[in-house]
Amino acid sequence: MHRYHVRRALRAGKLSSFEEVSLLAGVVLIVAAFVTALIIGARAAHAGGLPRLLGLIGLAGVAICATSRGARLYRAGVTATLPTSVAKVRVRVRPTCGFGVATIALALVLPFAAGVAVLALWPPAWLPVAAVLLLGCVAGFVTSVRAVQGEWPYAPSLAVASELLQRMCMRADMRAPELIVVRSAVASAWTVGGRIHVTSRLVTLLDDAELEAVLAHEVAHLAHGDAAVMEVSSAPSRVLLAFVGLVTPRLTRWATNLAAYFTGLSIVIVLLGLLCVPPAFVIGWISRLSVLGMSRAREFSADAAAATLTGRPSALASALLKLEHQREWTPRLDLRQADAFAVLCVVGTEGRGLRRLLATHPPTAERVKRLEQTEARIQAGPFA
Repeated sequence: MHRYHVRRALRAGKLSSFEEVSLLAGVVLIVAAFVTALIIGARAAHAGGLPRLLGLIGLAGVAICATSRGARLYRAGVTATLPTSVAKVRVRVRPTCGFGVATIALALVLPFAAGVAVLALWPPAWLPVAAVLLLGCVAGFVTSVRAVQGEWPYAPSLAVASELLQRMCMRADMRAPELIVVRSAVASAWTVGGRIHVTSRLVTLLDDAELEAVLAHEVAHLAHGDAAVMEVSSAPSRVLLAFVGLVTPRLTRWATNLAAYFTGLSIVIVLLGLLCVPPAFVIGWISRLSVLGMSRAREFSADAAAATLTGRPSALASALLKLEHQREWTPRLDLRQADAFAVLCVVGTEGRGLRRLLATHPPTAERVKRLEQTEARIQAGPFA
């Protein structure tokens, strides 16, 4: 892990000056609370006093940073006017409102409400809550740094893809985002940071109509603000599950190594682990499953919006079938590299049965079926 990658990961967070100060102050205060608690003793720390005050203020600072970033991402959404019909045939281009509210509540509100409730009902809970938040953020940051180390090399943008994107954005009445072509053997496209990425293999695999449909799919993601919604909604699950992944394999080793020197400290660490890991695991996975359900619903919406932008649902259906077929012969190493962007890719992880709950995308066959139904409705006309 080099200093360059750490800086890249910090810049990728795109925090404002206020958010950086709030986050830094919150982390410093949480660490100071832990140090103070160790100095004065666990019993005195649980009773309240300075450690609890520092811990609560630190938690408030981190919460303010997260709230400010979420609000800023939401306000920075792309302004666009997506058509809602093709040849006077109406097409639903947004997910159902009730489903969206339910998934966001489970993904975002549930973890926050659980933390507030625990703090209100049990004052000493500031210690485990702060430990979960601090360790989860550290583990998540390390993961983001490793992702930066595994970046794909960029390739020069292609004129054909740029012209098609400009055409899509004119139809949506929005400013054209930056288009980045990535050298890769995997045919894929995704949206990150307000930019659209396509791989060189995608450009060569698809014809112009299919490439236009895929770009329209990504433009729809931008117009719906899917990247911002997914990033904000998935933050609690990322922190909680990163904490579980960091602590669980190390819990026994920590207790064994510390027992020979600090018996009391090892007991505290083991108790904190046993106290925090199960609820963090349960709440984290409830939030994660809600985010995945939201991702699948938004893929259907982006497909529908792409159909209205191009007026040819069959073009996107054909592109999806080609992309599904290429996954069968693409080397697994390249696919694992592509899965890092699976949530925002035009195609991503799929599953059958119970594994479908863990899929980022609905099955390609179901997406193609819906597009074919839309195509049939358009061909039949509005009065059929």
